[in-house]
Amino acid sequence: MVTDIGDDWRGAPGSAARKFAGFLILDPLLLVILYRFSHAAYLAGRTYRPMAYAIKAMNLFVYGADIHPGATLGRRVQFAHPVGVVIGGDVVAGDDLTLEARVAIGGDEHRQQPRIGHGVSIHTGACVAGGITIGDGAVIGANAVVLKNVPSEHVAVGVPARHSPRGLQKPSKP
Repeated sequence: MVTDIGDDWRGAPGSAARKFAGFLILDPLLLVILYRFSHAAYLAGRTYRPMAYAIKAMNLFVYGADIHPGATLGRRVQFAHPVGVVIGGDVVAGDDLTLEARVAIGGDEHRQQPRIGHGVSIHTGACVAGGITIGDGAVIGANAVVLKNVPSEHVAVGVPARHSPRGLQKPSKP
């Protein structure tokens, strides 16, 4: 956990002085640190689960982000705008994940949760649901509803989302 927090600190933009000042005025970096503590408490067992959920409630109150303590987020996760972000309990995400406002990542009617690769960007209002896999380096466009796998280095846009290789190509049919 300490290594993850250090990576999050180093991955945040700006100088150390700017990061510390931002930390004091509720920068999203504090959101990530609180999530790391809630996740550690959640993994520590039933005795510490109430503390994990109390920290989750604090994140929800202060930032408007509902991140289940059971979710596994990789190193250097960044929240551009954390308000309205919802992440389900069994979600597993790789390193260098970037999330914007009102992103929902969670289960489907069968309670299956997504697996998200490294270096993924999920933009404002996107919904990623079900037992799907988002490949490394994928980009999920604003307001996209992703219900099927997205390969590595692809862009997914639309409702339901269609994907194409990163570049100027037209999206392929689902």
